[in-house]
Parts: sequence; structure tokens; C-alpha cells
Amino acid sequence: MYKHCPSLEALNSIQDGSGESKISVVEKDSFFYKTYDVKASVDLQSQLSRYIGDVTSNTFIQSIILQKLDQSDLKLEVALPYKLFGSNNADEENGNTLSWDISTATETPVEFEVIVPKVKTIATTAGIMVVFIIGAVILIVKGKKKRKQ
Repeated sequence: MYKHCPSLEALNSIQDGSGESKISVVEKDSFFYKTYDVKASVDLQSQLSRYIGDVTSNTFIQSIILQKLDQSDLKLEVALPYKLFGSNNADEENGNTLSWDISTATETPVEFEVIVPKVKTIATTAGIMVVFIIGAVILIVKGKKKRKQ
């Protein structure tokens, strides 16, 4: 299954089958970048039990289905266009993709941080610094010329 979210803030609106949000996104703002702290919990056991219970009431069949699912290898991947990840608890980090091995038997915590630079602020600050340095060089050169005369 593939789920696309237009923004990190949109993750806050994702709910599980019970209507409960299992994802928290906290935005922290600083001068040169924004940090998004994402914490989620993947609990497939309770989700699957509820759906399997809807399909069949036979507990023997339910246990067989859950046992087969326990033998499955499930992976959750989060990919961004650029490598912007900070701290995380991923099982694997490959370039701009984080991966978690998801257990069907127990709850799996998913935590990661995304650090997004504020390009406009960085460029403006760099431009101001360049103008300041050029101005300082001009003043120093003019000061030396006046002293020589």
C-alpha cells in the first residue's frame, strides 16, 4: 500500500480504523530551518484482529490468519526528495529513504525528524553578508588611499 501526503502537517490528520490518530507531527521553527518531529505508532495486531473479526467469527481461522501474518515481512518506508532526516529510530537509512521493519505481533514505534532549510532566509543572510564584506573592503581601500595622499 502506498500513501502520499502533500505535507508533513497532513500526517496529523491520518487516523486508524477506530478514528484515533496514531501520528503526531510537531513543527519547531528556528532562524535558518524548520524541524518537523514525527512520532507514530504502527499496531497491526489490533488493526488486523478487528478486520479479521469482521470477515470471520471462527477463532481457529482467525488464529491461523494471524499466525501466517506473523511470518510476513512488512516494511514501512518514508522517502523525501532530498536527504533531510535528523535523528530517527529507523532500522535502515538509505540516502533519502528511511525504512522500518513492521511487526504484525507487537506495536512498532516510528520516529524521525525532518530538517528543512529556509532557503530564502539563508540566501538573504548570505546576500547581506556579501554586501557588508564588499562595503568593508571598499572602506578599507579608500582609507589606505587617503593615508597615502
